[in-house]
Amino acid sequence: MSAPLSVSVVIPALRGGHFLRQALASVLRQDYQPLHIWVVDNGSSDDVRQVAWAHGESVHLVEENLRGAANARNCAIRQSEGDLLAFLDDDDLWTAGHLHRMAEMLAADAGLGIAQGRLRDFRHLADGRPYYCSPAYQFSALSSAVYRRWVFHQVGLFDGSLMFGEDTDYCIRCWEKGIRKVTAEPVSVLYRRHSGNMTANKSLQELGVVKVFKRRLDRKRQGLDVDALPPAGLRDYLGEPPEAYDNGRYEEMDAETRSCLATGS
Repeated sequence: MSAPLSVSVVIPALRGGHFLRQALASVLRQDYQPLHIWVVDNGSSDDVRQVAWAHGESVHLVEENLRGAANARNCAIRQSEGDLLAFLDDDDLWTAGHLHRMAEMLAADAGLGIAQGRLRDFRHLADGRPYYCSPAYQFSALSSAVYRRWVFHQVGLFDGSLMFGEDTDYCIRCWEKGIRKVTAEPVSVLYRRHSGNMTANKSLQELGVVKVFKRRLDRKRQGLDVDALPPAGLRDYLGEPPEAYDNGRYEEMDAETRSCLATGS
């Protein structure tokens, strides 16, 4: 029996120690080995360092005042050594079993480059109770996928010039390179909606959508062979977010999912 694939988890930290504490708890709760966690302190001004240090050798802390999450991730990718790379934002959480599901799918097919689960958005009521505010969906969010390291050799690193939209940009570039991806139905990521979301109240232009697709157009003009691309359409590869992340939907969380938020509080 072959050894399990090692995983390097990369978490850019900017918002705060409270969120990071919950994110780290959701990673450690995966109970996956071998596992290496990289927290990149991206210029935070609170207790991020203390939260990372509290986990001892379980967490590697990189202190870099970098410009944006893409550069923070690139920094950790260069320093890490795992067979697989997984990404989590500091205010989101993984559901139980995420890493095992993704690693098993990749281990079963050496030609697969990416395994991806689904996401579900949540908010908190005024009394602190969490609730779902979206259906489950598949989209190009980095936190919902696990990548083989060779994907980054073939496709390159994240575009550090993008402050937003680097996940969609990278997913498009993977599709253009013919990187095979498999998706799973279970929800992998609990995506936290709150007033501090970096994407909150941003226009499509502010979110970098125009810039991302301009880059794709430039690659086509430079000779990208569209006919040679894989038969699965780009829209299917990217997935689609819900029509509205927050449209008044309210659905109570089950007790097991609520416990993900209680751990690390």
